[in-house]
Amino acid sequence: MDAFFDLLIHTFEEVREHEPKVHPLDLAQYMAVFRRFRASYNLFWQGYYFDGAALLRSVFESVLYLGAVQNGYIKKSDIFYSSDEEDLDPVLYWNKHYNKTKKTEKTILRYMYGDKSELDQNNQELLRIGMSLLHKHVHRSATTMWSIFGRLVIDKKPVAMFPKVNVEDANHYVTTSTLQAWCFVRLLPYLSTPNLFSKEWGIRHDVLDDSFEEWFKEVKEPIARAIEQFVQMKFNFVETSKTNTE
Repeated sequence: MDAFFDLLIHTFEEVREHEPKVHPLDLAQYMAVFRRFRASYNLFWQGYYFDGAALLRSVFESVLYLGAVQNGYIKKSDIFYSSDEEDLDPVLYWNKHYNKTKKTEKTILRYMYGDKSELDQNNQELLRIGMSLLHKHVHRSATTMWSIFGRLVIDKKPVAMFPKVNVEDANHYVTTSTLQAWCFVRLLPYLSTPNLFSKEWGIRHDVLDDSFEEWFKEVKEPIARAIEQFVQMKFNFVETSKTNTE
C-alpha cells in the first residue's frame, strides 16, 4: 500500500501545477479520501482491523460517488456543489439538500452494483454483502463487539484489552481496502485533465493498476470475481493514463 499512498502524494503535487487549476471542491473530495484512507491504514497496522475498516465505508461511498459521476449516472452537483453565497448557513444547506442527496445515493447504489448495474446477479449480492459488512463496522461497532463476544462465549478465552494479530480479521480489511484503492487509482486521472499528467506519473499509475488486477487474479474466493467484474465494468473509463505513456 505504500506505493498507493506515494502515487496519491505524487498526484497532488502534479495537480498543483496544472492549468486550468482544479476546482477546490474536486481537490477537497480527493484529499478527504486520501486522509480517511491513510487514517484507516494506520489503525490497521496497530491491529484495529475492524476500526480501520469502519473508516473505509466513507472511502467506498466517495469512490462510488466519483465513479457514478464518471459513468454519467449522476452529476457532481447532485450531492456536492459550491455556492457563490459565502455566508450560506451550513445547517440550511444540509436541510435543503437532504432529500435530494438521499435520492441520489439510491441511484448511485442501483447503477454501480445494484439492479441497474448489469453486473451478474450473484456478484451484485456479494458486493451488497461486502457493503453491509462495512456498515456493521460503523454502527454500534457491531463487528468488533461480536468478535469479542465470540471469544468470550464460544472460545471461552479471555480477551486482551489491546488488539492482537488475527489473520482472519486482517484478511477482510486487506480485501476491501485493496478494492477501494484499485478503484481510486482508476479515478485519479479525473481529478484533473488526464493528459496533463507527466509520463513518469502515468507509468507509476499503470504499474499500480496492473498490480491490483494481478492481486485479485490470485484470490480464489468468489468475491474476487465479483470485484473484477465490478472494476472492469464501472471503473473502466475511455480515457486512462495509459494513453499518456504509449
